[in-house]
Amino acid sequence: MKKIFVLIIAFVITTAGCKQTADKYLKQAKEKVNLQDFQGAIENYTQAIEVEPDNFVAYTGRAVSKNSLKDFDGAIADYTKAIEINPKNAGVYFNRAYAKDMLQDFFGAIEDYSKAIEINPMDQQPYFNRGTDKQSIKDYRGAIEDFNKAIEIGPNEAMIYNSRGNARAALLIYNAAIDDFTRSIEINPKNADSYYYRGMSYAALHEFEAAIADYSKAIEIKPTFKEVYRIRGLIRIYLDQEDGGCSDFRKASELGDTAAYVLIKEYCR
Repeated sequence: MKKIFVLIIAFVITTAGCKQTADKYLKQAKEKVNLQDFQGAIENYTQAIEVEPDNFVAYTGRAVSKNSLKDFDGAIADYTKAIEINPKNAGVYFNRAYAKDMLQDFFGAIEDYSKAIEINPMDQQPYFNRGTDKQSIKDYRGAIEDFNKAIEIGPNEAMIYNSRGNARAALLIYNAAIDDFTRSIEINPKNADSYYYRGMSYAALHEFEAAIADYSKAIEIKPTFKEVYRIRGLIRIYLDQEDGGCSDFRKASELGDTAAYVLIKEYCR
């Protein structure tokens, strides 16, 4: 009986020593992350894992540092190990999904965002990211459903209205898209993209004056928006406003838009 007790005490002491050592390495890793020394942090996280192979914090920390160094495959491997240790942490599924996004593995990312949503259904960001990935695979209706849910959770995010508007525009639902872009502009009137997107929907409906007004506003906010000069120029040419159209083409060309140079040769004397 005494021998067993001694063995138990020895085990407890050894385990406590490992824990203290792992904590020491984790502290060092955190300090290096704060200094943006991600490679050094990875080395410390690896040391923590060597002494405590099931340390959830070490795997997730190492994964984040690998992400920062654009080692997305390595990050995914560490997130996967962290999930094996704790499969109920929504944040790890979200982070692994992001790493998959960086590798353009949109289907794999959608699966991970779905798991994050299953664990925490009131977190807005996974719905938005999953909707964006569904847009990438041209599942526009699925994307709209996710954007709807994200808006339900947090109705004052301009970017989500822009994204839903673009999904609706892809489905040729232009009036609804215009409503979304308008709402985005109400929330953030300084976003040139919102005016550009709304202008595109107006143009698709042949509401050209409204489109030109939105393109002009986008240019006012972002004077280097070369694509908008070119597109506004095309509409002006269509409306027989040759001087204005050619002026837009020239400005777009000055800003580096090579397509505008071709249009100058075709339409401008």
